[in-house]
This record gives sequence, C-alpha cells and structure tokens, in this order.
Amino acid sequence: MPDTDENRAKIAQFVAQEIELDGKIPHARAAAVELLIEEAGRRARAVDDMDDALTLRLRDLGGVVRMAGDLAVMDGSEYIETKHMEVAIRKAVSIEDQILRRYKSYEKALEKDLSSSQRMSHQSYNSENIDRSYM
Repeated sequence: MPDTDENRAKIAQFVAQEIELDGKIPHARAAAVELLIEEAGRRARAVDDMDDALTLRLRDLGGVVRMAGDLAVMDGSEYIETKHMEVAIRKAVSIEDQILRRYKSYEKALEKDLSSSQRMSHQSYNSENIDRSYM
C-alpha cells in the first residue's frame, strides 16, 4: 500500500490491535511503532519490489510485534521500547526469508535437504528410463 500518513496510522492501529489480541505483552512506545513502520517500508522495497510503499504482509509484521513484546516482558519493561523492536526486526524472519538467506534459492534448499531416498524417488520420476510400455 502507498506510504502515506493515513496508511502509517493504519500500521500503528494494527500494532495496537496485535498487542490487544495477544493480551500478555505490553503496549509499545511511539518510537518503537515508528521503527516497525520503517521496517514495513523496507520490506515493501526488498520483498514486494515497491518503492514509496508499506508492505501488507501483516502476518510477518505481527510476528515482529509479538517477538518485541516477548522481549519487553523478559526484560521486565513496562513498554515495548525501540531496543526490543530493533532486536525483533533482526530476529523475526519468515521461513521463506530464512530459506533464501541460508541456501540462496529454493532449488538449492531442496537439493540439500532431500533425503537420499527422496532423491532416488525424485530421480526415478524424472528418469528417461521409465517403462512406458503400458501407454
């Protein structure tokens, strides 16, 4: 979505809703919410390939909020501070991004993580030597 003041307010509202829904994490300071909004812009550029936009990958952003809240609770903090949000932004990475960071592509991930029996099964399906006499 476009990076406008109205849409930034919607992201802030989303943060408040996530905190309220969780029920166990503290409220966030405005500076921490601003960090998340900046991250939404960064993700829009990096993941969604959109300039001057905010990502709508709300499940991912919600995960960052919950992690920041958990960090604040563990820290004994009354609020989610910028330090909690900064750590959560670095640590809360979607499984897709984890795969890309670790393997550089989904294909390389499959090559490395398939068991030998899965590879043999996969190769037999792709083999040119399949008996087609039944066709």
